[in-house]
Amino acid sequence: MVSGRFVVEEHEEYGSVGLRPVWMPDADPLGGMAAAHDILEHFPDDDGSIAAEFQALGAMYFLRGETGYMNHRGNTIPPEGHIGGDVVEMFRHYAHEGFDFLEPDSYSGHGLPDSVRAVFNSAVQRGFDEICSEEFPDGDAEASEVFRAFRGHRKDIAEWLRRGYRRATERYSGIDPYTLAHSVFNEIETRVGAFLDCGEEHEGQSVEILVDLENFDVSITAGWEWEEI
Repeated sequence: MVSGRFVVEEHEEYGSVGLRPVWMPDADPLGGMAAAHDILEHFPDDDGSIAAEFQALGAMYFLRGETGYMNHRGNTIPPEGHIGGDVVEMFRHYAHEGFDFLEPDSYSGHGLPDSVRAVFNSAVQRGFDEICSEEFPDGDAEASEVFRAFRGHRKDIAEWLRRGYRRATERYSGIDPYTLAHSVFNEIETRVGAFLDCGEEHEGQSVEILVDLENFDVSITAGWEWEEI
């Protein structure tokens, strides 16, 4: 069983209504896909840090990348492209919001298929290429102290991705990842999205999501009386 509690809030920047995971105080309130990501791909001890997010992205590749879920609706961006885009987002948190970057206590590329390591290496490269093109369009990335500092964490980023992938394989050992993605993840994404379509009338309410991993059953309750949605 995995579970998580959220609160319905308006996104300060986008103005949209979404779910914010209460156990990650710095997280933004987002939609159904983010809620499913928070429940199934983040880990119970997650603190919302950059290192934790990269581990969740490694888990994302295990659950949604390798099962084809990312591309099941005609999305042609490869998994490493999605992860690379999040490398850019993590750089923005690091550069503009003062997020710390915890270094891993050790490094190990062993125990993973070459294809997985190749995807993560490609994702990191794509991410830094996008940082240079989007954040430093004048080509002056090397003049930025914060860019050079973040670039010094390239090895750390790859390690956190690998750790997240390994942790996901352990967490979901004996569970079919294809069914978990295409059934459970999809159900959470769809049902939360429909709930949030009602908009502001739910602001401030709590939402609890519980997943029975043995039976692939999803329970989502919301409101002061905890009605099933």
